[in-house]
Amino acid sequence: MRIELHSPRRKLLFGALCLGLIAGYVYRAGRSYLVSRAADSTDPEVLERAVGLEPGNAQAWYRLGRVRSVFMQDVPGSIPLLQRALSLDPHHARYWLDLGLAYQYTGDAAAQRNAIDQAVRYDAHDPDIAWEAGNFYLVAGDTDRALPLFHNALEGDTSRKNLARAILLTLRATNNDFARVVNQVLPRDPAHYFDFVDLLINAHQYEAADMVWSRAVGLGQHIPVRFAARYLASLVQRNNSTRARSAWNDLAKLDPELQPYAYSADNLVVNGRFENNILNVGFDWYYMRNENAALEVDNSTIHGGTHALLITFNGQPVGDIGLRQIVPVDGDQCYEFSAFMRTSELESVGGPRFSLQDVKTARAYVLTEDMTGTHGWEERRQTFRTEPGSHFLELKIVRDRPNTAIRGRAWADDLRLTRAEPEACR
Repeated sequence: MRIELHSPRRKLLFGALCLGLIAGYVYRAGRSYLVSRAADSTDPEVLERAVGLEPGNAQAWYRLGRVRSVFMQDVPGSIPLLQRALSLDPHHARYWLDLGLAYQYTGDAAAQRNAIDQAVRYDAHDPDIAWEAGNFYLVAGDTDRALPLFHNALEGDTSRKNLARAILLTLRATNNDFARVVNQVLPRDPAHYFDFVDLLINAHQYEAADMVWSRAVGLGQHIPVRFAARYLASLVQRNNSTRARSAWNDLAKLDPELQPYAYSADNLVVNGRFENNILNVGFDWYYMRNENAALEVDNSTIHGGTHALLITFNGQPVGDIGLRQIVPVDGDQCYEFSAFMRTSELESVGGPRFSLQDVKTARAYVLTEDMTGTHGWEERRQTFRTEPGSHFLELKIVRDRPNTAIRGRAWADDLRLTRAEPEACR
């Protein structure tokens, strides 16, 4: 349809109409912009003007209620403002939750319960909503509703900031029903499980820690070995070598990169050929740098496999080269230790030697002959029987003259610890 604008009067009327439409649009857009900016304000006068300009803006009413409650400390005065926000947007869980908290302050338990129920109804998976609601139901004695909400809160919280509090609160509410907390509260994430394990170890709840460990392994997910460090250390402290070997191999089953570190029937020394990186955790080697005894993995001078440990002494006194491994064993059993060492221009009154001693009692089971000068690969072999209470041995390379200087190089390779026939230890 064509509109004829030939006459001046029609042109004037059309121009006025266009200006009016533009002015109306600019006014509405400007008003919405001012209201949206005001909704971020903490000034009650600014927010009052905002709801006056746009009384249908639920966010502005909610913001005014929050300012009234938090900044002006007028909680009862915030209730009608929050109610107005919900009349405009009744599906907003955060509005319901804050209204519930306001009712809690005024002592209206029934209204608080209804508001919390509505918040959960509209968004039970928001971590903040779930956390606040879970705490409410827990205080109210409704554990069945509280525990799944704590689960939601933890599942959505990547920082795990509320994990310890959630565990402590739910354990208290369930009379230390550890299995129920695992089943209903913990997300299926190994990180949460091992945080729980650490808490249990700190509380000396070792049986519960073992249970949570088994559940974590049962998830079938990759478990970074660093997560398990505290638990493995507790097994050493508890002298539980059987479970230690089992737990270490559990980790290896779940992580292809850890499989070369698993215990085998023919060797209890992990990474005894130094074919793999030193993990500095669990039951692999630990290394603490010693400036006077530099360590490196060498692939040019080897006895077996493709690598050996090279130790370079710089002429200063050295007692312990800084490398050690905790080896789980059984009490009252016969074992055979063997290892190979070679040296090059090693000058000292006492050379390096292999040592195995009980972690708890420091009883020495193995202390091989030392080596100095220049020698090709030579085997050091020794059998011994553990005491009934011995379950963890510490394997190291040491010197018995720690205060004397040593210069030159030494290599170690093919370290092994195996069970031996009882006759070998007689």
